[in-house]
Amino acid sequence: MKNIDIKQVLISSDPALLDVEAIVHFLRQSYWAKERSEEKIQKSLEGSTCFGAYYNDHQIGFARVVTDGATVYWLCDVFVDTACRGLGSG
Repeated sequence: MKNIDIKQVLISSDPALLDVEAIVHFLRQSYWAKERSEEKIQKSLEGSTCFGAYYNDHQIGFARVVTDGATVYWLCDVFVDTACRGLGSG
């Protein structure tokens, strides 16, 4: 994906759009979540506000927010697909 039109990247918090398989795959390759089970990852998605970045119906990025909904938040599990890094999608 060398030529991403950044204007065409969709950022959404709709959980129905999340590609859970892609998220599990990436997190399993990360240094911080490589030991997490698929079940634990799924539960973390369900208990958080998740944002996906999509290009041509393909998930190219992800971020998870844990919050009390008022004053505290924690941004975690952020990634951009390696093929899309450095192109402005992050």
